[in-house]
Amino acid sequence: MQSRSLLFMAVAAISLATACSSVRQTRPLAYGGEDSGSTIAPLQAVLKKRGYTPVCSAEEFCKFQQNPDVTIHFKVKGDDKVVLAIDVSKKVPENKRQALTDSAMKLGEEIFAEASITATANEKAQAEARRAEAEREAREAQNKPAAKEDKGGGFLGALSAATDVLGAVNASTSVTTTGGSSGGAGKPSAGGTSGGAQGGSGGGQTTCCINKAFYDCPSSAAVYKCSGEFMACVSKCGFGGDFKCTDACMKDHPPDPSQCTRDSSRDATCT
Repeated sequence: MQSRSLLFMAVAAISLATACSSVRQTRPLAYGGEDSGSTIAPLQAVLKKRGYTPVCSAEEFCKFQQNPDVTIHFKVKGDDKVVLAIDVSKKVPENKRQALTDSAMKLGEEIFAEASITATANEKAQAEARRAEAEREAREAQNKPAAKEDKGGGFLGALSAATDVLGAVNASTSVTTTGGSSGGAGKPSAGGTSGGAQGGSGGGQTTCCINKAFYDCPSSAAVYKCSGEFMACVSKCGFGGDFKCTDACMKDHPPDPSQCTRDSSRDATCT
């Protein structure tokens, strides 16, 4: 910080001395890039390549002596402008100063044009790098797997996983089975039943609910096919929330109400 302050003090002192001993003419130069301050580093590089010894401050100014009588300055003004200033020593006869000024202006414009090409190319490369980085981050965000919800272990965890499987085939809320009086024929109904499912006789009800859609089934075997077989499979998946097991149940024993009759008027009885 101290060295930077000393640099500004030295430049100010030189500028004051120059102002007293020289005649200055200025010309604004338009910069076609985004930030005219980005021309200073390329200006310094061009000047060094041409054999000059520039004095520069990052993104602020650059100056050099063309010869003992002429000093050329480049000063950043805003985002799109650099002021070119030519100082000609008062030691030079007045009738020769303009020719020296014109020659220095031409040289300054030539140097600035060369530096501007490099500066705009650098800006484009930086913008492209930023765009590529943003696209990479967006791709990573898209490809990042969603955090798997912890549904817990045991039968409830397995049943929740089964619900996810059902969601993949657009049947995602619940699978329940209700039966009439106990002791009916056919395979016993699994979790979600409210009694044994009865066959075609005995006056009991054999019903099934899938995704809150009510089905009236002709037999306990039809109820078992409707949802009992799936629920019986899930109940065997153990108490560890075995998602692969429930996936297999959905694949091998999906709810099948094809033997039952849909009755939408009784959907409200499904829970």
